[in-house]
Formats: sequence, C-alpha cells, structure tokens
Amino acid sequence: MERTSLPGPSSKKLTALVVDDTLLTRLIHRNLLAGHGIKAQLAENGKEAVDFIRSGQRFDLILMDKEMPVMDGTEATKELRSMGIHCFIAGLSAVSSAGGKEEFKQSGMAPAIEGMAPGIESSKGNNKMSKGYQYPSWKKKLRGLVVDNEELCRMVEKGIMGLCGVETQAVETGEAAVELIASGATFDLIVIDMILPSMTGPETARKIRGMGVESKILGLTGLYCERDEEEFVAAGVDVFMEKPLSPNWLVPILRELDN
Repeated sequence: MERTSLPGPSSKKLTALVVDDTLLTRLIHRNLLAGHGIKAQLAENGKEAVDFIRSGQRFDLILMDKEMPVMDGTEATKELRSMGIHCFIAGLSAVSSAGGKEEFKQSGMAPAIEGMAPGIESSKGNNKMSKGYQYPSWKKKLRGLVVDNEELCRMVEKGIMGLCGVETQAVETGEAAVELIASGATFDLIVIDMILPSMTGPETARKIRGMGVESKILGLTGLYCERDEEEFVAAGVDVFMEKPLSPNWLVPILRELDN
C-alpha cells in the first residue's frame, strides 16, 4: 500500500500561538503546525493573546493576524514587546501593501506573511492560499470529497483541501457520499473518516469501489490502529493516515493525480 512520510518532528516540542478572528483560519493553521510537530494554542483577538501571555503561558512562535476586533494584531504585538516578549511574531495579512508591511515592522513583528484567506472567492483558478501558505497550481481542475461526521473536522479537512487547490465538497455520512456519487458526481480524491454513523468508513469505501469508482481514496483515523488500516485496505482504500490531514501528506498525492 502506498504510504507518504511526514518529516520527523523536532526533538524539542515547539509551541505556537495562532491569533485570528476567523475560526476556520485558526483551525487550519493549527493543523498545518501540527503536521510539523508544533502544538498550537488558539486566540480569536489580540487581547486574548495578550491575556494568555500575562497568565504565564509562553510560546516559541506567534502567528498574528492584523485586522481583528477588540485589539488588532499591531496593537497586540506592541503590548507583547513592551512586556518583554521576544519570541518570533509573524504578521499575517490577506492583502499586500507597503504601508501594512511598515506597520507590522514598527510594531515589532517580522515582515508580513501575505496570502489570500482560505476559500476566498477572489482566488484565481485553483491555486488558493491561506495566510502564509502557498501551494502549486495544478494542470487540471482537481475535485475532492470529504466524508466526516464531525462538523469541525469537515470544516478543517475541506479547508486544507481548498488550500491545496482542490475544489471540495463535504458530507457527513457514508450514505450521503454514495448518493452523491450515484447521482453522477465525480471526484479525483475521496477522503473518508473511519468512524461514521450507520455505514463505517471501510464500508463506505467498499460500496464506492463496488460502483466502479476508480478515484484515489484516502482513509483517515483519529488514532492509528493496525486493524483500522487492514479494514480500509481490504475495502479498496489507496492511502491510510492518522489525523490531522496535513498538506505534507496531501500535496504529493495531488501531484500524482495531476500527472
């Protein structure tokens, strides 16, 4: 069975604070960092970030959005620097501007990491970016399906797929996935969670393969178990991995599909 390896985690357990007022963006950044072995705490505005630091929490890295309610990123960074916090603070910006870069710099942040917010409608073609992460364009339009009964997992997995340039639909049950495919929908990549209501992940994969579908199927599990892998493989799944879904795993798979 095909397996893709993540880079080995650092011997030191790094920690990060992600500060952004958009829930999906926070979750996506947390998943991206987790893929590199970095544990992330989340804050929805600058004041909450400052309060975390005041309470005694410390981080190796802070990803700070600029535009936020209550206290914006530049205000929060100035406050943190005045408190003697010297860790690396990366400013996140959805829009590039010389004035914005200078404002980041003067507040004590590293130069702004620019990029479109996840799934933003003005993204051109299928090369979408999140703040600070850019992935290659594909020669063809790739379509994906996420099957996961946990709403937050669906949001994050769909978001990660979108960041990687895949036009993605998401459903919460195996039955819904089968019905969608039976209606004529086609996908290059299908991501299926192990634990689903009524019809399990392997049962869903087996049913889809029985319909003659040759798409790449990726099986996900919240906690690695050899038995889960064996069930998925027996059902016709191509790749099996433990959550969280990471671009480090996903991009090589998409590159293969694009070729």
